[in-house]
Amino acid sequence: MKVKELKANELLWECPSPWVPSKPNKTADLFAERFFGQKRALDAIQMGLNVHSPGYNIFICGIGGTDKAEVVQELLQNIAT
Repeated sequence: MKVKELKANELLWECPSPWVPSKPNKTADLFAERFFGQKRALDAIQMGLNVHSPGYNIFICGIGGTDKAEVVQELLQNIAT
């Protein structure tokens, strides 16, 4: 295999359009009402859950006692149904 050296201006990655939600996500909106001030985080989790690619992971961190695990479990249940 021949290796080609790339210049900085040749490096570009574009997010595949199927990864970007095209319509409003009502599930995330419902959770955003429950978890005030977390809409961006919920949208990011929802987008990550919709990526169908082997080896893709979602890392969630935050202050203890904020129900992070419960929120993700509910989002997964809503996707499964």
